[in-house]
Amino acid sequence: PVAEYLKPQGRFEHFFRPGNEHLLEELQAETDRRWNRLLRLARKI
Repeated sequence: PVAEYLKPQGRFEHFFRPGNEHLLEELQAETDRRWNRLLRLARKI
């Protein structure tokens, strides 16, 4: 998950502040969308 990758990096601490949960959710959703697209493209090769 994206949160596990970002948490140790201090520059992303704003993602983990109260009230910003939606930022992590949106980032994870976009990452999942892009990853699934790459998987679909890889199957076509």
